[in-house]
Amino acid sequence: MIDDNLLEALRQALSERLRRASDDDEIRRALRSVSQMARDRSLHAEHVVIALKQVWESLPEVRNAATSYDRARILERLVMLCIDEYYRDDSA
Repeated sequence: MIDDNLLEALRQALSERLRRASDDDEIRRALRSVSQMARDRSLHAEHVVIALKQVWESLPEVRNAATSYDRARILERLVMLCIDEYYRDDSA
């Protein structure tokens, strides 16, 4: 499905974002790469969202987050970024 090296880059970007309250640029780049590969392999956006959620749930930083509400709020934002990157039109 999705290459392990791309998922690892996403894992690192998410982990870094959770440790430091930085912008979403690294996460966007990682999601863009994962999305491009998914489109090249005719995978649907749902596959990318599922991969994102699996990576998200594997992070120790997520399990240690303050509340389930905080985790859900962050994940909601990440899913939105994921969908944006999947449907991004780079031809413009």
